[in-house]
Amino acid sequence: MDPKDPSKVKYQASSPDELALVEGAAAMGFRFISRSSNTFQVKLFDHEVLEWETLCEFPFDSTRKRMSLIVRPPHGKFCYLMTKGADSIVIPRLKVSPQVLTTMNSHLSKFAVDGLRTLVLGQKVVQDQDVNAFIAKLEKVKTSNDKNKEQILNDMYDSWEQDLDYLGCTAIEDKLQDGVPETINTLMNADIRIWVLTGDKQETAIEIGKSCKLLMPGMDLCILSSKTKEEYFSKLDRACAEFVMIKLFSE
Repeated sequence: MDPKDPSKVKYQASSPDELALVEGAAAMGFRFISRSSNTFQVKLFDHEVLEWETLCEFPFDSTRKRMSLIVRPPHGKFCYLMTKGADSIVIPRLKVSPQVLTTMNSHLSKFAVDGLRTLVLGQKVVQDQDVNAFIAKLEKVKTSNDKNKEQILNDMYDSWEQDLDYLGCTAIEDKLQDGVPETINTLMNADIRIWVLTGDKQETAIEIGKSCKLLMPGMDLCILSSKTKEEYFSKLDRACAEFVMIKLFSE
């Protein structure tokens, strides 16, 4: 509860993105109320409170770039697998028409150019018996001593995160902390090199790089995004050759 207003729930989350999503859902009438180790409650339009059961979580990591939950709704007739993640990872797993895909990519590109962090959401219905068998197999792998356990788990997650129904996209402003642009500018003026690792779309990363002054006007932007390893090395060799030529002429 908010100490200033006990009637108001104050949310906490592991990331600003998750907090924005929960607060956004609450503003639309789907208010997260509470959770336990295997359940969570949602209040609909300040009237009905529904309790959902959390059966299994497929964790997020920098390789998967997505996370999923298997949940059982209040009616209990079947379960849902719900997935959120980077568009490059989730879109190939969706069942969408070419027209919807074109519209979706158009919106995602616009969001990215505006410097917004994007996610794509999907879900599918799964049957109880399939879920029970899957969870039993999952627990067996988790408690095994197989040296390839992590890869086996990831393959199991991947096999279920397919043929998803498209739910929508989210776009969230990634606000900088106070003083970030000034700090980065000072470090770069001191000839300190800065590297940033991000899972954002390329367009989003570029726009945030500009807003935090990591990318300055007049800088040459070298984009090495490639579909194959061979294409990547070709671009890298070309960029290195151009850099050497610029260095020679500048001297």
